[in-house]
Formats: sequence, C-alpha cells, structure tokens
Amino acid sequence: MLDVDLRFLLCTTILLCAGTNSAQVAAKAPPRALDVAVADLLRTAAVPGGIEVARDCGQLQSKTFEVASLPIGEALASLSQSESGVTWQKIGGSYLVTINSGGGPVLASVEVPAMKLKVRTLAEASDTLLQLKAVRQRVADLELSEAPDNLGFSSINERRTRDISLPAATFRDDLNAIAAAFGAAIWELDQRHCGASRTFRLSWISK
Repeated sequence: MLDVDLRFLLCTTILLCAGTNSAQVAAKAPPRALDVAVADLLRTAAVPGGIEVARDCGQLQSKTFEVASLPIGEALASLSQSESGVTWQKIGGSYLVTINSGGGPVLASVEVPAMKLKVRTLAEASDTLLQLKAVRQRVADLELSEAPDNLGFSSINERRTRDISLPAATFRDDLNAIAAAFGAAIWELDQRHCGASRTFRLSWISK
C-alpha cells in the first residue's frame, strides 16, 4: 500500500512540474518586429499614441522582447536602451515612439498651422492633414510616394462627428492629438528610403 501511495505521489509531482514548464513555455513572448512589439505595449496599456518608423532598405527583424509584463513607461525605457535608434516620449496622456534606422530627414517633423477639424473617422482626420500645403511640400522635397494602406473597418469610436482643435505644431504632434481625441487610437508612419524608392505609409493600427 505504501509503494502504491509513493508511486501516486511521484506521478502527481511529475505531472505538476510538466504543467508548470508548459505554462512557462506558453507564456514566453513570440518573436515580433520591433514596431509590432511597441504597438502591442500601447494597446495593452490602452493609451493613445504613435509609432514613427524611418528606415532604409533593411527590415525590422523579428525577435523576442521580454517587456510585456512591465508598466508602459518602464517597457519603453527598456526598449530604448536595448534597441538602437529607439526613442520615446510621453506628451500629456499620449506616447510617441520613434524607430529611426535611416538617419535622414523625416516627414513627421514638418510644421503645420493651427486648424480645426470636424471629422467622424480617423482616416478622414489624417487625410485632411496629408492635404495641407506644408505636408505636401515636405512630401515633394523628400521625393516620397505614398504606399497604399488597408483602411479596414470603422471602430465603435468612429460613430459620431468630432470637433478637434489643433494648435500650430508638427505633423506628428497633430496625429497624436487626433489619436487622443478618439480615445486610445494608435497611428504608425512608416517612412522607407531604399535607393530610388522612397515611400511612406500612414496607418491607424488601433482604433
């Protein structure tokens, strides 16, 4: 009887250990591109903000980022220390993360005048900014062409018209202000310079 109890206890211990190890493996973060990892952090924290990517021909390599369990500020600080070209700042309740591996001038820094928006969707708001004279001139100066974006479906936050007052600021500042006006939206501006190919894509990756 004692032998049976000991065998039962041993089997139970082995199963518990196996279950713990499986849970630890399952909890390990999967490999992700850096901008995806940042977007996941912002979504988890339910904060508005933006991700500005400036790169050359190289891709953002996928790797494991063990920062998901940290508070948003600590997680971004950790990434800025471990990943080359990453900077971040908190502006009010919004976050701006820059991933710059290209080193050249960027579209997001262009100064735009104060304006008032009356919009229902995020795409409508950003399209209005893209049509500003200063923005179109910066696009021409940098010889950029706009890459197509998958607009996706409207969110529950895009069912009513909003009046948004934007002070004179930069293009990126206005995008962050729009993101905050819609709750916890997140934008990504991906600017790529690769030889003669110079493109940008502006996306609302969380609405």
